[in-house]
Amino acid sequence: PVGEVTYKGNELTYDVAGRLFGNPMSAKGRVDLAPGSGDYTVSLKAASLPYEVIGKNLPFTDVTVGVAAERGTVAYDIAADIFGGALTLKGTTDTTKKPARHQGELRVNAARFRQFAQTYSPGYETEGDLTGDFKFTALQGDWQALMGTGTAIIVNGNLYAIPIIGPLTSLLTALIPSPIKGYNVAKEANCTFRVEDGFIVTD
Repeated sequence: PVGEVTYKGNELTYDVAGRLFGNPMSAKGRVDLAPGSGDYTVSLKAASLPYEVIGKNLPFTDVTVGVAAERGTVAYDIAADIFGGALTLKGTTDTTKKPARHQGELRVNAARFRQFAQTYSPGYETEGDLTGDFKFTALQGDWQALMGTGTAIIVNGNLYAIPIIGPLTSLLTALIPSPIKGYNVAKEANCTFRVEDGFIVTD
């Protein structure tokens, strides 16, 4: 990294650039060093930032992050490209309580469903794009306390490659006289879902 770090009174400011995972990265911000303060801001840009999500490293690219902490409340605004689509994550964290409490909204737009499915279920062959949103609350370090609601939309996707729907194939084959292959790809399929007590549930 190359850049400047400046102290003035109780304030530290920085503006640095370098490389992260072999690609360009820059970060700037300020920190209040007064005893008991803990306030800070961060603005970060990274061309590549792999990050673990539910046990898998996902290849986030063109990442921009804005974080501002004031009086124990941390507000964040994150945007990145993932699986050929776009992702945003906005929310706040209350660090005055133990464990810290999170709330926010995650949005994914036109991510390639094939790449998403094969990351978590290798061998599933599917097509299409995945779009969705998820509003949530959570406690730091307790994934079973994650709660929220959301929607998911698959466009031009092979529905029978989805583990939940796949077992229905034999039933549908008996009901539909022509070969079922012609019915596999849905122009659009959508659902709502909720998350609570460690389960994802959809009707």
